[in-house]
Amino acid sequence: MLKAYSISAVAAGIGAFASIATNILLARLMGPSAFGVLGLTLTITLFALIIGCLGLNEAGARYIARAMGEGAHSDCRAISLIVFIVLAISSLLLTFAMLGLAHYVGNWMASDGVASGLRHLAPFIPAIAGLQWAAMVLKGVGWNVRQVIFENCTLQILIFAFAILAWYLTADPFSVLVAYGIAYLASAIVSAFAAVWALKSLPNQGIACKEVWRELFSQGLPVTLIGISNRIQRRGDAIIIGAVLGDTGVGVYRAAYTLASATRPLRKVTSTFAIHHLARSYGMRRADLMRSHYDIGVRVSLALTLPVAFITIGFAEELILLLYGEQYKEGVLVVRILALGQIALVAGGPAQALFGALKANWLRMRISLTCAALTVMLQVLLVNTFGLPGIAFATASGFAILLLSFIWFARDRFDNFGAPPLRGVHSAVTCALGAFLLDALPLSGALSIVLGAVGATVLFVFEIKAVKNLATRIQQQASDGNLASQTQ
Repeated sequence: MLKAYSISAVAAGIGAFASIATNILLARLMGPSAFGVLGLTLTITLFALIIGCLGLNEAGARYIARAMGEGAHSDCRAISLIVFIVLAISSLLLTFAMLGLAHYVGNWMASDGVASGLRHLAPFIPAIAGLQWAAMVLKGVGWNVRQVIFENCTLQILIFAFAILAWYLTADPFSVLVAYGIAYLASAIVSAFAAVWALKSLPNQGIACKEVWRELFSQGLPVTLIGISNRIQRRGDAIIIGAVLGDTGVGVYRAAYTLASATRPLRKVTSTFAIHHLARSYGMRRADLMRSHYDIGVRVSLALTLPVAFITIGFAEELILLLYGEQYKEGVLVVRILALGQIALVAGGPAQALFGALKANWLRMRISLTCAALTVMLQVLLVNTFGLPGIAFATASGFAILLLSFIWFARDRFDNFGAPPLRGVHSAVTCALGAFLLDALPLSGALSIVLGAVGATVLFVFEIKAVKNLATRIQQQASDGNLASQTQ
């Protein structure tokens, strides 16, 4: 399992590097205003797609994994087929709706560029939905490494190649959006072949159960609302900035957000593994394995996040000036604030997967919607007074509130499972204090770099040691369970 985590982390790391490189180069080449139009267009399109998918791509992955744990492989194929049909129809309808509403959205945002951008990206919505369907299948059947490679690594590399080439050939931001769409299409085709292969490789066991459809669609609604609330928390700030501060404000904020959220693709790694292993352990009725998989998911999240956050916070100004230039200097404080919030966001991935595995999506929905509403209210209150740092503080606070809410309700709801504690709080606090101290001390450049590297390494080694201990515990629990079943 550690080997799979490692391969996925490397693939996600490559994808994260390609994503950051794409955003850095485009930000420098396009300037804050055009870069802001690009960011707003992508945010609105992906937000609309969450509604169009009806939550079936997320709910389907959990039910496929659960069916795998129960040996009902016919249910896996049936779920995949029905979700494919629904996503195909809904994505086509969403494409036409986006083309028709682009003008009105542009007027609301006071940006003709956003309206034109939506019209250029809308035809590729079915391709984006197809990629999400393939990711659902691969996550559900346990092909997690391939899913991460296709959805994170391959996609981001293609976006980097196509988007940069499009800008150099045309110097047109709308051509860059078309390049994004072509990258999604190519990645969707490759991922779909892998998903079909995965389904064909399953043995012919089990009989498709009609109850699965009722559960799938009943869980799809809360998952859709969860997806909407998550998108509001993570990207809704860009829409508020666009309406209040304009395209240039969005460009500066997006550049800072990209740097601060360098670990965002790594969150998908831990969430992907957590979703599969928690749901499968639930299907096996193994609460001890569920607890261990949750623990290891949190510690892997911290191992991947804390070193990056330490460097990002400690060297925020140097990184902004080096990578983006003076025109983005306003985003220095934004980077530091958002990097703190990313620790809570990434660590909360396994907690959200836990609620899905335990059929608590309606409770998860209520928590997510409440936290999203609080976040938006904070953003609206702070953006006019404090500008970009104010909205960054509201966003980071929303991530922390979401994590604490999941832990609180897990303690109250899942007594038989055992409440997930605040794993790694001491590590996160140490990371934040050490990074701000590194920035405040009047050290030479070379000494700061050495201390930054040492601090990041210590944080990583500490968390990896905890991960290895947990992996050993999982192996022992699995062998004990096999021995008990043989005895019976």
